[in-house]
This record gives sequence, C-alpha cells and structure tokens, in this order.
Amino acid sequence: MEANVSDTVTFALVVFNLTATTVSDPANPSDQDPLGNLTGFDVQMSWNPSVLNLTSCTVTIPWNSYQTPVAPSPYGGVFYGQTFELANETDQADNITDAVPGTMLWRGYVQMNMSNPFNGNGTLLVTTFNVISVGSSVLNLTACALSDYRGRPLLFHKSNAYFHTPGVPVADFSFWPDVGVVNRTVVFNASASYSPLSLGIVNYTWNFGDSNITTVTDPMVNHTYTKAVSFKVSLEVTDSAGVSSSPKTEACLVVGVRNVKVSDVNFEGKVNTVVNRTVEVAVLASDAGEANENCTANAYYNVSAIDFNDIYGANWTKIGEVPVVILASKDVPLTFEWNTTGIAVNASYYVMANLTQVPYESNTIDNTMVSPTSLNVTDRAIEDVSVEQLYYGWQAQGIFEHPALNGETSMAAAIVHNVGTEDENVTLTVYRNGTIWHSQNQTLLSGNTGTFNASAVLPVGTYNITVEATILADANLANNVMEAVLDVIALPHLNFTYTPTPAIVNQTIAFDASQSYHGQSGANITSYRWEFWEPGAMSVTHTDYNVTADYVFDSAGTWRVILYITDSYGLQFESYRSKTNAYMLEVAVSVQEAAGGFPIEYLLAVIIIAVVIAVLAAVLIRWRRSRKT
Repeated sequence: MEANVSDTVTFALVVFNLTATTVSDPANPSDQDPLGNLTGFDVQMSWNPSVLNLTSCTVTIPWNSYQTPVAPSPYGGVFYGQTFELANETDQADNITDAVPGTMLWRGYVQMNMSNPFNGNGTLLVTTFNVISVGSSVLNLTACALSDYRGRPLLFHKSNAYFHTPGVPVADFSFWPDVGVVNRTVVFNASASYSPLSLGIVNYTWNFGDSNITTVTDPMVNHTYTKAVSFKVSLEVTDSAGVSSSPKTEACLVVGVRNVKVSDVNFEGKVNTVVNRTVEVAVLASDAGEANENCTANAYYNVSAIDFNDIYGANWTKIGEVPVVILASKDVPLTFEWNTTGIAVNASYYVMANLTQVPYESNTIDNTMVSPTSLNVTDRAIEDVSVEQLYYGWQAQGIFEHPALNGETSMAAAIVHNVGTEDENVTLTVYRNGTIWHSQNQTLLSGNTGTFNASAVLPVGTYNITVEATILADANLANNVMEAVLDVIALPHLNFTYTPTPAIVNQTIAFDASQSYHGQSGANITSYRWEFWEPGAMSVTHTDYNVTADYVFDSAGTWRVILYITDSYGLQFESYRSKTNAYMLEVAVSVQEAAGGFPIEYLLAVIIIAVVIAVLAAVLIRWRRSRKT
C-alpha cells in the first residue's frame, strides 16, 4: 500500500479457505492436522511506529455483529457465538509482557459455547493508522495461531503487509550462485535498488537469515554460510534523505554438494551402421548433488585417433546439444540423433558426452564420458547375429544356480544380439545332448537383443547344451553357437542318531550323523553344523561343527536339534530353494527329568557305592570267620 503523510490507512487481517478437512503434517506424516473448523485465534503484530501510528483496532467477532464486511476487507467476521477474550493489549513501544519481542498489538479470542465452528473466508480484525512521516513499514505478524474446536492447531501459511509513502526507495537484489554451497562464497548484488526520486542509495542493510545482519555502503557484498538449509535473505536500502525501503526478501538455498555427471553413453546396442543413416546415441545425465540443476548436455564424435589418457587431445565434431534439468539425486535419459552423412566409411567412431559445469561443482571430471564401445560405419549392409550369453541351471528371480537338483526345473537361456546393420528374422535352436530341446523364431531389429528360453524337469544326469542362432546370410558364423554342460544331481540323505535314549537333563547325549550320505555319485558331504534350540527359544542355544556332537541338555522339554550340511558342490540349505530342504534335518528331542528328581549319574553312583560296601562287608565277614578257626 502507498499513501501520503497525514493520510489514514486501514489494514484487514483475514483468513482464507478454511475447510472442515485434515491433512498429513509435513513434519510428521503420521499426524493429521486440521485445515479449518476455526474456534480460536491468537495474533501478534508489529509495524514501524515512526511511520505509522495506530488509531483503532476492531476485532470482527462474532459474525452476527459483522455480517457486513468492514472495509477494506470483502469478508464479514468470524465465530458464531459468544467468545472469551485471551489477550487485548496494545503498546507501540513494544513492551507487552509475554509477547514475542517487537510485538505492539496482541489479540486472542476463543469461542465459548458449542456453536458451529467457522469455515470459509473471514476477517479477524481491522487496524487503522495515521501516516506520520515519510518512510516504509512492514505490518508483521510476529506470532499467529489458529485452532479448531478440539484445540488442535490449524495448518496455515501467513503473509505480511507492506506500506510506504511515495518516493520511498525500492530494494532489489540478486545473488550468485543460484544455489549456494556450504563454506563457499555467495555474492549478493543490490545494484538494482533505486530511488524513485533519483536520490542516491547510501546504505544497504542485509539480513542473511543466519543471525547475521550487516549494513554496508556498497551494493555488492559476499557472505558464506556454514549450514545446508534454505535461508530467508532480506534487504532494506536507505536513500540520501534517510528514508528506508520496505524489505525485499528472497530464499537462498544452500546445500552441501553440487555435482552433475554423465553416467552412461552408448549406441543402444548398435555395433554397425551404414553411412548416411541416423544413429541414436543414448546419454544418461545424473545429479550426484543435493540441488536441482540446470545445465547443457553436448555430444561429439571423434574425427581423429583417441588417446584415452588424454581424450581432449583428439579432434571432436559436435553432434548436438540440449538443455537439461536434473532433479537432485535423479537421472535424466537423453537421446542425440547423429546423422552419419558425409563421414568417413569403414571406420569406427566413439561418442563423447559432456555436461556443462555448475557453480562450485565438487567433481568436474565426471562431467565428461566417452562411450566404452565404438560404432563401425560401413559403406554396405552387414548381416550378423551373435549368441552373447548362455545361462543354465535352476533359476530364481533371474539368477541361475548350477548344478540343478533332482526334481527342479532346469533352464537354458540364451541372449542373442543383432550386431548387423539390418533387421533380421532369427531362428534360435537349443539342443540337449544333440537333440532339439526348443526352437523359435524372432525378429530382431539392428542393435537389439532377444532372450530365448528352454526349460524342463530333467532326470539326474549330465547334459551337453548347445544354442545356435541362424539367419539367411550371416557374415560371421563363428559367433552363432555357444555350448555348456548342465548337471542335474541327486540329493543327499541325512540321518542322525543320539544315545542314550531317552535324553535326561544334565546327561551327556552323543549325536552321530555318520550314517548320512550323498545320493550323487562322486559327491560327498564336506561339512556339518549342529544347532540346539532350547524349548521356546528365539535364537540358537548352542552350535557345533563335526559329524558327531555331544551336548548336555540343562532343562526338560522338547528341544529342536537341526543338522545342516554342505556338499562338495558348495550346495547347502537355502530357504528360497525348496529342494535344498534335503540339506537339513530337524528332529524334536524330548528331554526328561531324571527318575525321582535325581540325575541318572547320581543314581549310578549310589548303586556303585552300595555294591562296594556289600563286597567289603563280605570280605570282612570271611576274614573274621578265618580268625575264629
């Protein structure tokens, strides 16, 4: 707002868009915060008392008394019933007890009865001022709280009002870089500030948002932040007549790291192309920093030999450039169209991709990458397919494990690549011990790959697997075939015994797994692991490693005893692979208290002592009889 000295100005404090809904709290998503159902408010305000002098304040409650809006607000009042006054204080010397420092007006009210809460748009209060001098003022909400009928605070955004008299200077500034970096200089430039009266700007007062407030006479100032956060930076300027502007505020984001990089450059599978065709070059641009970045991606092809220790020593010709916006810690795939018309034929070319640097970049080396493979540009078509990978064995979630186990589905999967310049109809045949296991046709575009699968539950045995890709006129038959040996093995057989039985508390029990054996000829069990689990235990009580194990159970009940083995293939029990259940054996061992409540060792000791005493007594009786005779 703008007004002259001696004018009267009025400001209305209003609420917008109150609704009877809740949303997740941004700071704590598990909490639901209201957006309306207003039944209470508490506001504190301040202004520049050397420019504005408060003459009246009207609190527009209840709504029945203020159905007609009080200018300049287009909205009526709030609350539908009686209210209780929480705060009603005014002091333009900002000495209000318990208020936020600087507060000159404090008003707080809550609805008392069970009337309907307020929603929609409404006016909280209207303030009127006399303009007493040339200058500017912020009508600042030093504190503000809104609550619903349950006393919960409403989520809201607040904004201040600005006032100035004609001719007040205008503050304006920019800063570089657009995103600051911790412990690196941010340059603030206020040279865009001006006086409408063509007076000179003599002072620039900066509030950098980190408790640093600085007044300088030069429009340029440097500042360094030590924390990664978004700071609110404000500027007030003063002209040669001593009149100050309203503050200009901007957010300055400061992060710990800024870095863009090229993560990948490739020809999307193409190995060969015919001259005069357009080739797509794929580039992956990445933001390895903490701020969203704007930069330019460029792509080049080499026209001279490359020394990969000095890639810039080669001659490069530009393919094209594209602006790119990369979100923090994200990737952006880019495609460059490379028209090969006019380049030398029967030669191989690499592509170099580059991202322009961002300010204070932490690593500029990774802004550039050369494609790891080259593209051969020929003067005639090439027809060629290649079997590039052969996977075999038991498969789960794309991972193949070999050997396969008896009863499992065995699979052979081949990846075929069309490395020629033309699209091809490919026939792929998978052989098992010389007999066709699976055959299929598939069209592969130039540069594309295809996956071909064959699967079956096979008996125990050894299988020679051969995959062959064929097309009508293949320029290179040497890469059309790949072979492997697939083994399907028998399962191990686990067994263990324990003595003595039944197991007694505090008695040594001997466990023996020597009767276990491997069902596959030539394979053997290489290691054993015993686990003893006390009744109700959540973790293993004791572990032992050997074909035999001794253990003393210290409590009665049903114990779990589990034997795990590993065989000479390195196979062992895996929870995700059901057939490896054969590599573990669990037995429930019932452990009993000793008879009469005494351990069996004690009973044996008593029996032995009794026998010894009886023998000694017999010897003594015979000795006495021999003395009498």
